[in-house]
Amino acid sequence: MVEDRITDGERIAQLLASELTGLDVEPLEGVTVVDADRDVSPSSDGPVAYRIRHRESYVGAVRLYPDGARLQLTVTDDTVLESVDERHRELTVIEGRSGDIGGEFHSTSAIDRESYSDDVLTVQIASGAAVKPALDVVRDVLEQT
Repeated sequence: MVEDRITDGERIAQLLASELTGLDVEPLEGVTVVDADRDVSPSSDGPVAYRIRHRESYVGAVRLYPDGARLQLTVTDDTVLESVDERHRELTVIEGRSGDIGGEFHSTSAIDRESYSDDVLTVQIASGAAVKPALDVVRDVLEQT
């Protein structure tokens, strides 16, 4: 049994980048990690570790916090937001606006449903084990856009 959980935001962001670029199946084909800042350190400001492109468009960014990472996806279609929200209802709801860290990170991924008004879907990733559910959200968003 594994006793150590990966909760370092930088390591979580690295795991997510590997998943995003390592799976050569639709809809993740054509996903690249760009504008990576190798010198970035987690902080309460949530600096951008890297941006995510899908083919020719920027689709999101990953920010680093001391207790995890946040994946921010740009979603301008309310229908897509509603569909993703419904499909991932099991993910923990967190309060606060996009970029507002407030509260504790959970052991799973969480969708910040308050950030919808900013056309940004925020997924909180609190551990290495939460990378897979976050990747599922990326897949759903890409399939529908």
